[in-house]
Amino acid sequence: MNIYTPLINYFLEFVQLEDVDKDFICKSFKSGFIKKNTIIEKAGHVPKLHHFIASGFVRRYYIDDFGNEIVTDINKGPEFLTTYIHFLNNTISPKNYIETVTDVKVLQINRSSVLNLLARFPVMQEFQSKVFLKMSNDNRQRAVDLATLSAEQLYLKFINENPAIIQNVPLTCIASYLGITPQSLSRLRKNIK
Repeated sequence: MNIYTPLINYFLEFVQLEDVDKDFICKSFKSGFIKKNTIIEKAGHVPKLHHFIASGFVRRYYIDDFGNEIVTDINKGPEFLTTYIHFLNNTISPKNYIETVTDVKVLQINRSSVLNLLARFPVMQEFQSKVFLKMSNDNRQRAVDLATLSAEQLYLKFINENPAIIQNVPLTCIASYLGITPQSLSRLRKNIK
């Protein structure tokens, strides 16, 4: 399996692609390796690259008024993780940071190449719409879960749906994502064992 296989498989989850489309898409991305604990997108800057995480883990977070890092997303497998609206519109991302949590194999594409793909392949508009819909549904479900599930229920659901994250991402990061303190998460883990 080459580094582009997860990218093409991700596209195929949403749309059908001809072989020529697959080749052009792959040629539009550049592969790279980013070391653990590297900030790849910084608040107050315009995102220059759209990141597809082929392997490894990345978190999106912001810093609240008290200086706490609040984790709003952790990639759950090969997927895009960028402040896409700011990337596409070439605007400043005011709050979001994106940082590698492990070493990461990444595929990156610049804004002009994305615009070229959108213009050249009508299926890309469909892909973009379906990804936005999935993200919207995922965010809505996360909001419902945070509002209705207990901390224990949230954690149990999270470990059931994301076993690889539990093995590779620090518990402080997971606790923040679940909206609980690290101490509460530690107590939950002890009670569950």
